[in-house]
Amino acid sequence: MANSKGIGCGSLVIGLIAIGLIVSAVSSSFDDLQETQTPSRSAAQSETPSPTSTPVPTSTPVPTVKTFESEGCIPVSEERLESISSGINFSKITGRAAGHNAPDFGQLTFVAVEFIPNGTSDPQIAVFATNDDDISDQSPNGLTFSVDAFATGFSDWGELPDAEFSMSSRGAREAKDCISLPKASLAEPPPTASGFDEAQFVKISGDKYGQFDKTFDDGSTLTVMGKARAFCVRNVATIKANLGSRWESSYQKFAIESLCPEKLG
Repeated sequence: MANSKGIGCGSLVIGLIAIGLIVSAVSSSFDDLQETQTPSRSAAQSETPSPTSTPVPTSTPVPTVKTFESEGCIPVSEERLESISSGINFSKITGRAAGHNAPDFGQLTFVAVEFIPNGTSDPQIAVFATNDDDISDQSPNGLTFSVDAFATGFSDWGELPDAEFSMSSRGAREAKDCISLPKASLAEPPPTASGFDEAQFVKISGDKYGQFDKTFDDGSTLTVMGKARAFCVRNVATIKANLGSRWESSYQKFAIESLCPEKLG
């Protein structure tokens, strides 16, 4: 009888231990399941999408518009243009020209002149160099030299022997580009002397001498006044010699007598 009681108690203890082990195993499995299904605080925080920041609009830079003035272009006087044009052959001068300083060569200025070769309709640009002290005034001076192939091929202006300047020199290509820039124009002529009747002069130039303003295909104009003023900066003795007996009845004499009579004194 005593043995049966001991066996019963032992069985009870063993049963309780087994139940405890089962409960412990179930609890451990539940904890493991929670860890796999519930992210940690740091993980949850990292997965939380951050607020979208509004991009700050950036201003688009406005392109700078190049103009005749901003690029350092120099207006050419009608007289300087006429002087250079007198050496351009087999071509029509359009009346468009522009200059630019040659910063590497002291008193040197590059002058670009637009012209249309005979037999074509496409304008070309020739580049020259001059040591004229002011290409904008009405008294051309100094020497003129060809710089690019167009100047050499279409004019009598020679190249300076052993010249260090060329189209790769600073200012040469700039002069060429100046012609097409906004506000490009020739230099304004000086005011006419008091008492001079410009309208009457232009009328006589046309009626008696057949001299009229010339407007070219691109809209540029070579005026009667511009052509007449050019005679005032030329050597009168040379003009007389070239005209010979035609001097007395020439337009050149009429222009000089009307605009610069002091040159005949």
